[in-house]
Amino acid sequence: LRTPLMVSLIRAIYSPRANRPSAVLPDPEELCDTSKFPDQATIEGHLLDGLIPAMYGNERRTRERAERWLCFLARHLDRTGTSDLEWWELRRAVPRYLTGIICGLATGSVAGAAAVLGGHHVGTGIGAGLSVGLLTVLILRRFIKFIKLTGNLANAFAAGAAGGLIGALGVGLVLNVVFRLNVPPTIGLIGGIESGLALAPIGRIRGGAIGGFLGGVAVALCAGRGAGWPAGIIDGLAVAFTVGCTVEINGRRTPARGVRGMRWSPIGLLAGGGVATAIGLTLEIGLKVGYLPSLITALVTGLATGIVAGLESSPYDLTRIRDPWTSFLRDFTTFLAAGLSAALALGLMAGLGINSVVGLGAAFGYGLAVAFMQAATGPFTLAWLWLACTRQLPWRFFSFLADAHQRRSVFRQVGSAYQFRHMNLQCRLAHSHTDGPSA
Repeated sequence: LRTPLMVSLIRAIYSPRANRPSAVLPDPEELCDTSKFPDQATIEGHLLDGLIPAMYGNERRTRERAERWLCFLARHLDRTGTSDLEWWELRRAVPRYLTGIICGLATGSVAGAAAVLGGHHVGTGIGAGLSVGLLTVLILRRFIKFIKLTGNLANAFAAGAAGGLIGALGVGLVLNVVFRLNVPPTIGLIGGIESGLALAPIGRIRGGAIGGFLGGVAVALCAGRGAGWPAGIIDGLAVAFTVGCTVEINGRRTPARGVRGMRWSPIGLLAGGGVATAIGLTLEIGLKVGYLPSLITALVTGLATGIVAGLESSPYDLTRIRDPWTSFLRDFTTFLAAGLSAALALGLMAGLGINSVVGLGAAFGYGLAVAFMQAATGPFTLAWLWLACTRQLPWRFFSFLADAHQRRSVFRQVGSAYQFRHMNLQCRLAHSHTDGPSA
């Protein structure tokens, strides 16, 4: 009893409380049994083991579930080498590529279905453009030093959009004007821009421009070809790999400040204006599709490009976070705002330029990818759902943490994080054998 921790443990275990009347309390005289407790370490271990049953009452199922969840969290902190339980770090408790795989499968399935149902004029253009561009960007990232992981994301989006537009525009003009192959103009141009925007987060400024350019060339060459199931398979796989790589490489690792922390860079106006002008002039003068369709397509495409290229969230100052729930709500609003903005912008662009089915597919894919890049809510939610489905954490995760802090005194709160009330308790639970789901 020479440390405050041991005194508090004895009080928690042997004192009556609302959920543990004195009739069912253990007798503290047992601590004097030298055959059962021959030394100080044995007594300390016994008291640490008795805290969870004492705090969670005598209802066996409640106690066992709480102990299983707390042991899992303690092992998670032990593996990551910290005592701070931060909600956005829960992604490190699940398989490494879980976020990318789930996002890729979801968006790839939607994109594949949109290509199959989008009509004969959709084709394999988007899939070919993303595949060529993604392969280029990954090679550049791996072998060439000038592809940096840093750099302003708004500038990267603008560079990717410009590269995709130039590639699709150049090849489209050559195929239609010189060789008269009648390549669908809006599909090639809009597909090139979409490829550049999709590849920009992975390749940043230089890689996004180069990958977007080559992707735009591939889109223009393959637009309208291979409709039906070939387009569904190729487009679906390409979108799946692109989105998976994007959220794995560029997914936000810390909370965002919320909607008020989102900033719109003037580079978005430059990118949107450039794209709108190029598309409008090409459709009206070069391809003569009509004044009104050219104007509408140019305005919508420029608006979409400007929003996606210019919008970026700012990180939360972790030293100023009052509690974990507030930081989650702020980040969640960023997740919704960024995702919905990108979905509306790109979905409208693809819907008017190609058709409504492809627009819905583009809205889902881009919205999901941008939301995961701008906020930490996405990776956390997938990790939480995975761990709740495997019964390693509760479905009401934040409520459980708040209850363990406020009512059970198992946790203490330190700004944005929870901590076990003592490092000895965390170590004891981390090496406990209470592992697996109870019956």
